[in-house]
Amino acid sequence: MYNRTIWKDRAVERPYTYTQTNNADGTVNLNPAPGTVSEEGTPVSATNLNTIEEGLQHLSVAHDLAYSELQALLRDAIARIEVLEAQVAAL
Repeated sequence: MYNRTIWKDRAVERPYTYTQTNNADGTVNLNPAPGTVSEEGTPVSATNLNTIEEGLQHLSVAHDLAYSELQALLRDAIARIEVLEAQVAAL
Protein backbone atom coordinates (compact mmCIF):
# COMPACT_ATOMS: atom_id res chain seq x y z
CA MET A 1 0.00 0.00 0.00
CA TYR A 2 1.30 3.43 -0.93
CA ASN A 3 1.60 5.85 2.01
CA ARG A 4 1.40 9.41 0.76
CA THR A 5 3.78 11.97 2.24
CA ILE A 6 2.28 15.41 2.80
CA TRP A 7 5.21 17.68 1.94
CA LYS A 8 5.63 20.97 3.77
CA ASP A 9 8.04 23.80 3.04
CA ARG A 10 10.35 24.98 5.78
CA ALA A 11 9.16 28.41 6.87
CA VAL A 12 11.55 30.82 8.48
CA GLU A 13 10.59 34.32 9.49
CA ARG A 14 13.63 36.47 8.95
CA PRO A 15 13.68 40.02 10.13
CA TYR A 16 15.54 42.33 7.80
CA THR A 17 18.36 42.87 10.28
CA TYR A 18 22.02 42.00 10.13
CA THR A 19 24.88 41.75 12.54
CA GLN A 20 28.05 43.56 11.59
CA THR A 21 31.50 42.09 12.01
CA ASN A 22 34.49 44.41 11.60
CA ASN A 23 37.47 42.65 10.09
CA ALA A 24 41.12 43.38 10.89
CA ASP A 25 41.72 44.56 7.32
CA GLY A 26 39.08 47.28 7.65
CA THR A 27 36.35 45.42 5.75
CA VAL A 28 32.96 44.63 7.21
CA ASN A 29 30.93 41.41 7.06
CA LEU A 30 27.14 41.68 7.28
CA ASN A 31 25.50 38.49 8.55
CA PRO A 32 21.71 38.05 8.39
CA ALA A 33 19.96 37.58 11.71
CA PRO A 34 19.04 33.91 12.28
CA GLY A 35 15.25 34.30 12.20
CA THR A 36 12.59 32.08 13.72
CA VAL A 37 11.58 28.73 12.25
CA SER A 38 7.78 28.59 12.25
CA GLU A 39 7.50 25.33 10.26
CA GLU A 40 10.24 22.68 10.10
CA GLY A 41 9.09 21.34 6.77
CA THR A 42 9.38 17.81 5.42
CA PRO A 43 12.96 16.54 5.21
CA VAL A 44 14.25 15.40 1.84
CA SER A 45 15.51 11.97 2.82
CA ALA A 46 16.07 8.56 1.29
CA THR A 47 12.96 7.30 3.07
CA ASN A 48 10.73 10.01 1.61
CA LEU A 49 12.27 9.80 -1.86
CA ASN A 50 11.96 5.99 -1.86
CA THR A 51 8.29 6.37 -0.93
CA ILE A 52 7.84 8.45 -4.09
CA GLU A 53 9.69 5.81 -6.11
CA GLU A 54 7.49 3.06 -4.70
CA GLY A 55 4.35 5.01 -5.60
CA LEU A 56 5.63 5.54 -9.14
CA GLN A 57 6.42 1.83 -9.47
CA HIS A 58 2.88 0.90 -8.40
CA LEU A 59 1.48 3.41 -10.88
CA SER A 60 3.66 1.99 -13.65
CA VAL A 61 2.52 -1.59 -12.95
CA ALA A 62 -1.14 -0.49 -12.88
CA HIS A 63 -0.68 1.36 -16.17
CA ASP A 64 0.94 -1.66 -17.85
CA LEU A 65 -1.86 -3.94 -16.62
CA ALA A 66 -4.58 -1.56 -17.84
CA TYR A 67 -2.82 -1.15 -21.20
CA SER A 68 -2.54 -4.93 -21.67
CA GLU A 69 -6.21 -5.36 -20.82
CA LEU A 70 -7.18 -2.62 -23.27
CA GLN A 71 -5.14 -4.26 -26.03
CA ALA A 72 -6.88 -7.61 -25.41
CA LEU A 73 -10.30 -5.92 -25.51
CA LEU A 74 -9.41 -4.17 -28.77
CA ARG A 75 -8.24 -7.41 -30.39
CA ASP A 76 -11.51 -9.07 -29.32
CA ALA A 77 -13.59 -6.15 -30.64
CA ILE A 78 -11.77 -6.18 -33.99
CA ALA A 79 -12.33 -9.93 -34.34
CA ARG A 80 -16.07 -9.50 -33.61
CA ILE A 81 -16.34 -6.64 -36.09
CA GLU A 82 -14.68 -8.76 -38.79
CA VAL A 83 -17.20 -11.57 -38.15
CA LEU A 84 -20.12 -9.14 -38.29
CA GLU A 85 -18.82 -7.56 -41.50
CA ALA A 86 -18.55 -11.01 -43.10
CA GLN A 87 -22.11 -11.84 -42.00
CA VAL A 88 -23.44 -8.53 -43.40
CA ALA A 89 -21.60 -9.11 -46.68
CA ALA A 90 -23.19 -12.57 -46.94
CA LEU A 91 -26.70 -11.07 -46.76
